[in-house]
Amino acid sequence: MKAILLQENFSKALFIASKFTPLRAQLPILSNFFLEAKEGQILIYATNLESGIKIGVPAKIEKEGKVIVPAKTLTELVAGLPNDKVALEFLEKKLEINCLQHKASLNVFVGQDFPAFPQGNKKKEIVIGKDVLKEVSKKVVFAASSDETRPTLTGILISLGENAITFVATDGFRLSLMSSKAPYVKKEETTTTLLLPAKILQELNKTVSDTEAEEGVNLEILAESNQVIFSSGDITLFSRIIEGKFPPYEKILPKEFVVKAEVDRESLLESVKIASIFARDAGNILKIKIEKKALKISANAPQTGENTNEVEALTEGDSVEVAVNSRYLLELLNNIDFEQLGLRLAGPLSPVVFTEKGKEDFLHIIMPVRVQG
Repeated sequence: MKAILLQENFSKALFIASKFTPLRAQLPILSNFFLEAKEGQILIYATNLESGIKIGVPAKIEKEGKVIVPAKTLTELVAGLPNDKVALEFLEKKLEINCLQHKASLNVFVGQDFPAFPQGNKKKEIVIGKDVLKEVSKKVVFAASSDETRPTLTGILISLGENAITFVATDGFRLSLMSSKAPYVKKEETTTTLLLPAKILQELNKTVSDTEAEEGVNLEILAESNQVIFSSGDITLFSRIIEGKFPPYEKILPKEFVVKAEVDRESLLESVKIASIFARDAGNILKIKIEKKALKISANAPQTGENTNEVEALTEGDSVEVAVNSRYLLELLNNIDFEQLGLRLAGPLSPVVFTEKGKEDFLHIIMPVRVQG
């Protein structure tokens, strides 16, 4: 291997790839990058076996070759080099790295092959728009659970229909659902359902958001190996498909409501932030009372004090009060970006449904909290 490439491009790619190397690798090989020089690129491979990435960096290749090197050391080394050309050369069982006055050599990993990456058939069966991924990352991913003992709740359920794609996440206490019709392409007529780790969609969004590819992200499903492959430009990610059954979330979606309200998101966020100061000393319990022309937001902590404030709103139906977890409500309000928020209730112990005013492509549910008195 002998190649020359720009420090800025190399460092950025190494940083992205480093997110796929495990902190505590059960197999020593997984703490390394597999570098391959060929066809005008340095290809960087990294994996934790559950997911992985291949990312290409433009380079002048003087000699093709492959090498396995420590991921953390290489990432930190290249990040500290000047913004200039970096020369790589494999000599005498070491990778020599030169940049201006800086010279270093890294020991290479020998005696074991790097885990093989899944290979797709390169058919563009499904294309998801980059802007759709961005919205999913903001509006859906945060509702997934981080409890690894319940793996199905750590995933995002993706339903691929003929004309639309739907994303759903829930941790058992809240649920986010987003659907999109375009940009989205699917050749098959039947609906396909996938359950993918929420963190892979988050990383996918971060990784491809800065790429120049305008057509979106290509998704291939490898049913025989229970994996998926995402590709965009010079970046390819793979991930396992989570096994198990996602909760039948449709059963908790209320069909009828006794009260509806429309409120300015910023005004509601301001009130909830203040009320949350008191709610955190009372199990994060915050009460929302829908009254005529207003929402009353309150929290009461016996050891601290209480807070009550009103937010102007357009309301329809009976007056209803519901208690929710203030942390969940704050996360919702901080992750959505639309101006007017719709709120619907079927009763004081029913799920609270939040939507964007005048639209049906996003829905968020927060389960109520039972309180005494």
